Amino acid sequence: ANVSLYLRYIPEFTVTFESEGFASLSETVQYGGVPTHTAPGTWSREGYKLLGWTVKGSEQNVYTFEELIKIPVTGNVTYTAKWVQNITVSFNLGEFANELYPIDAMVIPYGSTISPLPTPIWKNNAVTMSFDGWYLNEELSQRVTADYEFLEDIILYAKWSPKDEGYYVYFMD
Repeated sequence: ANVSLYLRYIPEFTVTFESEGFASLSETVQYGGVPTHTAPGTWSREGYKLLGWTVKGSEQNVYTFEELIKIPVTGNVTYTAKWVQNITVSFNLGEFANELYPIDAMVIPYGSTISPLPTPIWKNNAVTMSFDGWYLNEELSQRVTADYEFLEDIILYAKWSPKDEGYYVYFMD
C-alpha cells in the first residue's frame, strides 16, 4: 500500500507592542491567530493616559487592546501605544475662599472640556456675593465656557459680583 505524506506549513509572524519608555513585548502568532499576551494596556506613564494602539504605517487609526485581539494576524505587525497628556485644572475661589466649600482640582485628558463647570457653594448659607463664572486670568477678562478645550495645566479664577438688594429667606437645619 502506498502512503502519501503531505507537509502542512502554517506560517508564524511576530506581533510587537511598543511604547516610549517601555521594553517592547513580542510574541509569535500563527497565521490567522491573535495575540495572547496580557493586555499591555496596564502600562502607565506619569501624567498621561493610554488612548489605545496604532499600527505602524497606519497611525491615524487608534484601536483598543480588545479590538486588536479580534484582528487575525496575517503578517509581522507592530502596535505602538498612543498616549494623551493629562491636564490638571485647579480652581481659585478668590477672596471668599474661606466662606466656600473647596473645589478639588480635576485631572482630565489633554484637549478635553469640563461640562458643566463646577459651581462654588457657600458654607452656612453665608451667601454675600453672586458667582459670575470662571476666568482664565486673575484680571477676570477671559471667561471660560463649557466648550473650552484645556491644553495645559491651568488655574481658573472665580468672578464675584454683589448680590442684588432685597430680602432672602434661608432655611436652616
